[in-house]
Amino acid sequence: MNEADLRERLARAADAFAVTDPPTDRLVARGRRRQVGRRITAGVTALVVLAASAWALFALRPLDRERSPAALSEVGPITRIPLGVPPQLIAANEHAAWTIAGPVGVGGRDDGLFRVDRATGQARQIELRGKVMGVGASGDSAWALACQTPEPSGPESCADAALVELDPQGAESGRVDVGPASSPTSIAAVGDAVAVLTADGLAVVRDGVVERHIDCCRSLLFAGGFGSVWSAREGAVDRVDPSGGGIQATIEELEPCTHFGSIAAGEGSVWITSCDGRVWKIDPSTNRVGDVIDAGSGRMLAAGDGSVWVGSRTEENDITFGRIDPRTGEVGPPTTIPGSLGLPEFVPKTFGPHPLFSAIGGGTLWFSNYTEGELVRIQLRSPDHELAALPAVSRFDVGGRPTRPIAVGFGAAWIILQDGGPGRMALARIDGTTGAIVRVTAAGEAGYVAVGDGSVWTATCANPDAERCSRALILRIDPATLEVTAEIPIEGSIFGITYGAGSLWLMERDYIDGFLIRIDPGSNRVVAKIGDWACCSGLAVGEGAVWGLGSVGRSNGELTSLDPVTEEVTALPRLHPRFRFGGQKLTVGEGAVWVIVGTGSGFYGSHHAIARIDPATGKVTDVAPDIGFGWFAAGEGAVWFARPVAGVRCVELIRLDPSDARSEVVRVVPMGRARYIDTGIGGPAVGVGVGEGAAWITIDQSYEVIRIDLASLGTEPVRDPGCTASPSN
Repeated sequence: MNEADLRERLARAADAFAVTDPPTDRLVARGRRRQVGRRITAGVTALVVLAASAWALFALRPLDRERSPAALSEVGPITRIPLGVPPQLIAANEHAAWTIAGPVGVGGRDDGLFRVDRATGQARQIELRGKVMGVGASGDSAWALACQTPEPSGPESCADAALVELDPQGAESGRVDVGPASSPTSIAAVGDAVAVLTADGLAVVRDGVVERHIDCCRSLLFAGGFGSVWSAREGAVDRVDPSGGGIQATIEELEPCTHFGSIAAGEGSVWITSCDGRVWKIDPSTNRVGDVIDAGSGRMLAAGDGSVWVGSRTEENDITFGRIDPRTGEVGPPTTIPGSLGLPEFVPKTFGPHPLFSAIGGGTLWFSNYTEGELVRIQLRSPDHELAALPAVSRFDVGGRPTRPIAVGFGAAWIILQDGGPGRMALARIDGTTGAIVRVTAAGEAGYVAVGDGSVWTATCANPDAERCSRALILRIDPATLEVTAEIPIEGSIFGITYGAGSLWLMERDYIDGFLIRIDPGSNRVVAKIGDWACCSGLAVGEGAVWGLGSVGRSNGELTSLDPVTEEVTALPRLHPRFRFGGQKLTVGEGAVWVIVGTGSGFYGSHHAIARIDPATGKVTDVAPDIGFGWFAAGEGAVWFARPVAGVRCVELIRLDPSDARSEVVRVVPMGRARYIDTGIGGPAVGVGVGEGAAWITIDQSYEVIRIDLASLGTEPVRDPGCTASPSN
């Protein structure tokens, strides 16, 4: 950062703390019950401005935008389809993706063929005679290379292999012997012929017979296109005539990456990656390199349906991919598909670089994600290849622990994920119509999330390496472009964020006391800091007030409200003595304030209930007993709660009648496999948000969000098969 940039950022940070009107009071120690809050205007002294300036100079870190998403017009829904075993080579056509998957490594004895339907995402294993060694697809056709007679020397060698033709559903429709081969191998369509790599060279199959073997193509990297086979080797690419003309041309002005690199033919050119992230564009009319494109760390290529796509795996185990304009060679901004924090149990920790393969077909981009044991389906913006609508129950692997309350709005659910160690939170967006998942911020650039005033707001710690976070940064994000439109610095540690009554509200505390911070979205400035606030178990706006629930310091067990017009704080009468607040949550809506309370001894209480509180009197009017523990939400005509089911990996969605708090289990669905175990809380942490016609259930152990279409309730069975145990209270 140069001096001019530093001064501009310093001035911007200091300006955010500028005095907006004269101070009306000073914060005093809480020695008495209060009825009126103590209002503090941000930045009332030069000391505050100096602190803000010093922070901007020494601590305010530039935001990492390298993992921002691509333009949403480029990419549709992103769906992660688990296979349970790591996939390797992949091909795609109009109907499906076809992948080889096996327990460990590439070329193992137990490799099988899987078909994943393009429209529905349904995955199933295809039964073939013989170990599958290679796969290819084009148009309506698909092929697999199956070993009929394995060599005793090892699983990679086959004495007699056959090219198996498959119908659109995966049934075998023909088989041609091609001789000895090694696993894995490559298959490519060239006009009306199919080329397959064997131990004797390139076998060309046409009309159900092997037409010839061509002595060439000893590398896995080859592709069919423009009437030829394009085969990469060390330092060159050979163009081979499959009709018997042998090698027609050799292009030597490039450096193919023969170890987990890629080659593709389509969109008027042949494309090949180097090991350092460059992409060579070969003109098939001249057999010369036209452009050399810097694609970052891109290794995997797919060309078709009007685009070229390049992807790679990051050190954080994420997949990043972007579009290359086939005419100009311009590389678009990357989209990130988050990986898990640890490797699944079937992935050996000592196995080398985990491969990533890609294919394109039917308006869909596919990645075979070995590390996660899944295929990733990315719908491109193609009206001719629409996906099936989201089902009544949709599951989304979000690549990290959803550990904070979610926000719903602007056609999407906004999720805070733990993506690494403490403080490394990221914001992700799940489209409510298409199911597309997009990582909005990098790890460390989120903490809490709210929606309102045409924006998404997230609070992050600005000094995450400190023992205690003392400085925060509020990011204002455009929900359409996902660009950050404003940054608002805050002195203090943020424990909650919400929007309502025309303002953004933050819950902040020091070691003892809690505060409520008000931000004006019109100016993106702090306009008030209000003391004597209950912190830090819940913050919500509704029913004419701002509400806070206390769990720490002197506010433990207290519920406070604030009039957004007068900014007067009221401490509500304590609930019945048997109710304990410690560590619980609150929500507001549907005519009441709702609080989860413990009804026994201990910090959390031995049981939990949801209390319905009249916002006018502050008194409990109804109680839903023995409900469980977790986040909950009011909206869509009810109050919604989710909890795990004892004995099975399932989760219940519970609906509370807002008039009397009567509860009803409306859906029970399975959870995904556990990828994180918290031994302290005794089970998965489950929460729920509501909006866009759905309930969104977050489960930290399985890194997943489950979307349940509220319109489907009552039209489908309440319990999925396998979810039959009694609930956990």
